[in-house]
This record gives sequence, C-alpha cells and structure tokens, in this order.
Amino acid sequence: MTDIAKKLNENGVITPGEYIDPKRFCNKKWNGETVSRILNNECYKGVAIFNKRNRDKVGSGSVVKLDKILWIVNKDYYQALI
Repeated sequence: MTDIAKKLNENGVITPGEYIDPKRFCNKKWNGETVSRILNNECYKGVAIFNKRNRDKVGSGSVVKLDKILWIVNKDYYQALI
C-alpha cells in the first residue's frame, strides 16, 4: 500500500480529505493506511449495505448495531471505482 501511496504523491493526486475540504487538508499526503481503507471499502467496489444499524425508538439518539445476517447487501448498486 505504501508503494501506491508514494506513486499518488509523486503524481500530485489530491487526498480524499483535500478533495472535500482543501483549506483544512491542504498539503496532506497519501499514506498506506488511506489506500488500504479505500481498497477495502465496499462503497468503492460498488456495493451498498443497508440495515447495518437501527435506532432503539423513533426520535431516539441511541443507535444499535445489527447482526450481519440482517444486513441488506446490494452489489453493483454504485458504479465501482476500483
């Protein structure tokens, strides 16, 4: 992952943070952890996962994580970037 990060930095590719907020994240560099996070993120693969968490009650601020068996997984929901 570090080699990929090095190439991204050499080619002047901006980081995700800099893309979202250039003032706050200016001069940030790619690193292996960021590359790894992107490569392992289902959204970048075009997969949408719904029903991962739920609220205890309507209007409640507390959130409960649901078991994976209850997740709704839609492959090819987005256009895959990787």
